[in-house]
Amino acid sequence: MSSNSLSQAPSQGLIVGVDAGGTKTAAWLGRLCQTDANAGAEAALQSIVTVLGRGAAGPGNPRRVGFAAATESLREAIGEAYHAAELELAPAAAMCLGVAGAGRAEEQQQLQQWCLSTGLAEHARVTGDALPLLAATYADRPLTSLADLQGLALICGTGSMAWGCCGSMAEGNWREVRAGGWGYLLGDEGSAYWIAMRGLQMVCRTHDEQTIKTKLMDAMLSQLKLQQASDLVEWLYRGAVERAAIAQLAPLVTGLAEGPEPDAIALQIVDQAAQELARLVRCVARQLDLQLTTIPNPNTESGQSTSLAVTGGVLLGSELLRRRLRDYLQPAQIAIVPVESPVQGALYLAANLYASSAT
Repeated sequence: MSSNSLSQAPSQGLIVGVDAGGTKTAAWLGRLCQTDANAGAEAALQSIVTVLGRGAAGPGNPRRVGFAAATESLREAIGEAYHAAELELAPAAAMCLGVAGAGRAEEQQQLQQWCLSTGLAEHARVTGDALPLLAATYADRPLTSLADLQGLALICGTGSMAWGCCGSMAEGNWREVRAGGWGYLLGDEGSAYWIAMRGLQMVCRTHDEQTIKTKLMDAMLSQLKLQQASDLVEWLYRGAVERAAIAQLAPLVTGLAEGPEPDAIALQIVDQAAQELARLVRCVARQLDLQLTTIPNPNTESGQSTSLAVTGGVLLGSELLRRRLRDYLQPAQIAIVPVESPVQGALYLAANLYASSAT
């Protein structure tokens, strides 16, 4: 049977987590281990959630590619995960979709209805892409801890956004706040697109002033296979250049800033990016009335640092950017936790949904 053909076979307790972004969609198929209720209550999530298969597909952000294209990517990635596990595609017991571009309730309800109506899951939860990111840092905590997620998250890929939550769902005072995520015309400060555009602008300024010394000119023109700075006009304005293609230039900037002989202009851009990202994090903390030293972090011996989950190609790929971000967040005790696979958090949230629906 094709990996995209839905079987009506029992789900056998299968759970699915999905992380859908503007450039790619990842899906993990797993199973919540059937352990004794008392014994499993305090077991670490990573010990009771088994990953069976992984799948990937194209963009899953409905705001960027439209609902039909986004759901096609979701279905393809989920189908690949089942295929990798050598299982027929069947209704999962529970599924969590963490979707960029689905931050509003109506968008989440539309995707949830699609998930249930297509028979992909018996129970479904749809969130924005930040909640699974934070949940991924809970790998060494028990399943019950997901009922009251608290902390901060920072996404910095093609775009940028900070998010945070605090309070208790059980007590009804749980709050979530976001800052950034306005898109490339209104914001996305510190993102790959923002860094790349600053680099391109400095190439143009270098050409005009003839006094600025930077390696960015040669590096960017070489990457784009252009002969001279003036060729940028033709490349950018007369061609259908995707934002993602521009964002791919960001590693040139961060790479030159981190090289054995750091480029001063590249360093300046990375430093400005760190300042902007730190501003987003502080905006969220302030709106939540959150003191940046009050959330326990299990990854530190003292347990006093605030955990900031970060993901996205820019932050994961540049140790310098993460270090400068930490510098600009001082004097707060921040433990920056890089998350390679936010989809893992979506799988944990699916496990929590499954356990809740079974009681």
